[in-house]
Amino acid sequence: MRGHELELNRRAVSELMQFAYVPSPISIYKGLSKLAPGHFVQIGKDLSIGEPKAYWALGYSVESGLIGRLAGRTDDQLIDLLHDQLRNAVGLQMVSDVPLGHFCRVVLTPVPWWPSCRRKAGDR
Repeated sequence: MRGHELELNRRAVSELMQFAYVPSPISIYKGLSKLAPGHFVQIGKDLSIGEPKAYWALGYSVESGLIGRLAGRTDDQLIDLLHDQLRNAVGLQMVSDVPLGHFCRVVLTPVPWWPSCRRKAGDR
Protein backbone atom coordinates (compact mmCIF):
# COMPACT_ATOMS: atom_id res chain seq x y z
CA MET A 1 0.00 0.00 0.00
CA ARG A 2 2.55 2.51 -1.22
CA GLY A 3 1.67 6.08 -0.32
CA HIS A 4 -0.93 5.05 2.26
CA GLU A 5 -0.60 5.08 6.00
CA LEU A 6 -1.66 1.80 7.56
CA GLU A 7 -4.07 2.39 10.41
CA LEU A 8 -4.72 -0.19 13.10
CA ASN A 9 -8.17 -1.71 13.24
CA ARG A 10 -9.24 -1.18 16.87
CA ARG A 11 -11.75 -4.03 16.71
CA ALA A 12 -9.02 -6.39 15.52
CA VAL A 13 -6.66 -5.25 18.28
CA SER A 14 -9.43 -5.87 20.83
CA GLU A 15 -10.05 -9.36 19.46
CA LEU A 16 -6.32 -10.05 19.43
CA MET A 17 -6.10 -9.14 23.11
CA GLN A 18 -9.21 -11.19 23.95
CA PHE A 19 -8.65 -14.31 21.83
CA ALA A 20 -4.88 -14.20 21.06
CA TYR A 21 -5.62 -14.07 17.31
CA VAL A 22 -7.52 -11.93 14.82
CA PRO A 23 -10.50 -13.87 13.43
CA SER A 24 -11.28 -13.81 9.71
CA PRO A 25 -12.12 -11.91 7.62
CA ILE A 26 -10.84 -8.83 9.45
CA SER A 27 -7.16 -7.98 9.72
CA ILE A 28 -5.11 -5.92 12.13
CA TYR A 29 -5.18 -3.05 9.59
CA LYS A 30 -8.23 -1.00 8.59
CA GLY A 31 -9.29 -1.44 4.99
CA LEU A 32 -7.56 -4.82 4.60
CA SER A 33 -9.09 -8.22 5.07
CA LYS A 34 -7.75 -11.76 5.19
CA LEU A 35 -8.09 -14.10 2.27
CA ALA A 36 -10.52 -16.98 2.54
CA PRO A 37 -8.89 -20.36 3.19
CA GLY A 38 -7.58 -21.97 -0.01
CA HIS A 39 -7.35 -18.67 -1.93
CA PHE A 40 -4.57 -16.47 -3.28
CA VAL A 41 -4.21 -13.07 -4.93
CA GLN A 42 -1.61 -11.82 -7.36
CA ILE A 43 0.08 -8.53 -6.58
CA GLY A 44 1.60 -6.69 -9.51
CA LYS A 45 4.90 -4.81 -9.59
CA ASP A 46 2.85 -1.62 -9.38
CA LEU A 47 1.24 -3.09 -6.20
CA SER A 48 -2.09 -3.60 -7.95
CA ILE A 49 -4.05 -6.40 -6.29
CA GLY A 50 -5.94 -8.93 -8.36
CA GLU A 51 -9.14 -10.72 -7.46
CA PRO A 52 -8.89 -13.63 -5.00
CA LYS A 53 -8.83 -17.03 -6.71
CA ALA A 54 -9.29 -20.46 -5.17
CA TYR A 55 -6.39 -22.89 -5.38
CA TRP A 56 -8.23 -25.60 -3.44
CA ALA A 57 -11.78 -26.46 -2.49
CA LEU A 58 -13.44 -29.61 -1.19
CA GLY A 59 -15.14 -29.99 -4.56
CA TYR A 60 -11.72 -30.54 -6.18
CA SER A 61 -11.28 -33.68 -4.07
CA VAL A 62 -14.62 -34.98 -5.25
CA GLU A 63 -13.91 -34.13 -8.89
CA SER A 64 -10.45 -35.73 -8.79
CA GLY A 65 -11.93 -39.01 -7.59
CA LEU A 66 -10.01 -38.91 -4.30
CA ILE A 67 -13.10 -39.66 -2.24
CA GLY A 68 -13.89 -42.68 -4.39
CA ARG A 69 -10.34 -44.02 -4.05
CA LEU A 70 -10.56 -43.77 -0.26
CA ALA A 71 -14.08 -45.14 0.18
CA GLY A 72 -14.36 -48.71 1.41
CA ARG A 73 -10.79 -48.96 2.71
CA THR A 74 -10.05 -50.20 6.19
CA ASP A 75 -8.41 -47.99 8.81
CA ASP A 76 -5.15 -49.91 8.37
CA GLN A 77 -5.21 -49.37 4.61
CA LEU A 78 -5.89 -45.65 5.07
CA ILE A 79 -3.02 -45.37 7.58
CA ASP A 80 -0.68 -47.16 5.16
CA LEU A 81 -1.80 -44.85 2.36
CA LEU A 82 -1.18 -41.79 4.56
CA HIS A 83 2.30 -43.05 5.47
CA ASP A 84 3.09 -43.63 1.78
CA GLN A 85 1.96 -40.09 0.94
CA LEU A 86 4.02 -38.62 3.80
CA ARG A 87 7.12 -40.60 2.73
CA ASN A 88 6.65 -39.37 -0.82
CA ALA A 89 6.23 -35.76 0.35
CA VAL A 90 9.35 -35.97 2.53
CA GLY A 91 11.29 -37.47 -0.38
CA LEU A 92 10.23 -34.62 -2.66
CA GLN A 93 11.27 -32.05 -0.03
CA MET A 94 14.66 -33.71 0.40
CA VAL A 95 15.71 -32.98 -3.18
CA SER A 96 18.58 -30.57 -2.64
CA ASP A 97 22.11 -29.60 -3.57
CA VAL A 98 23.35 -30.63 -0.12
CA PRO A 99 23.20 -34.09 1.43
CA LEU A 100 20.24 -33.77 3.78
CA GLY A 101 21.11 -37.02 5.52
CA HIS A 102 23.64 -35.01 7.48
CA PHE A 103 20.95 -32.50 8.40
CA CYS A 104 18.68 -35.29 9.64
CA ARG A 105 21.40 -36.57 11.97
CA VAL A 106 21.87 -33.23 13.71
CA VAL A 107 18.22 -32.32 14.26
CA LEU A 108 17.80 -32.27 18.01
CA THR A 109 14.05 -31.80 18.27
CA PRO A 110 11.94 -34.85 17.40
CA VAL A 111 9.61 -34.05 14.53
CA PRO A 112 6.92 -36.21 12.86
CA TRP A 113 8.86 -36.61 9.60
CA TRP A 114 12.12 -37.64 11.32
CA PRO A 115 11.75 -41.42 10.73
CA SER A 116 10.91 -40.90 7.05
CA CYS A 117 13.85 -38.55 6.66
CA ARG A 118 16.20 -41.06 8.28
CA ARG A 119 14.95 -43.92 6.10
CA LYS A 120 15.15 -41.80 2.95
CA ALA A 121 18.66 -40.54 3.70
CA GLY A 122 19.93 -43.98 4.63
CA ASP A 123 22.77 -44.56 7.04
CA ARG A 124 25.47 -42.79 5.05
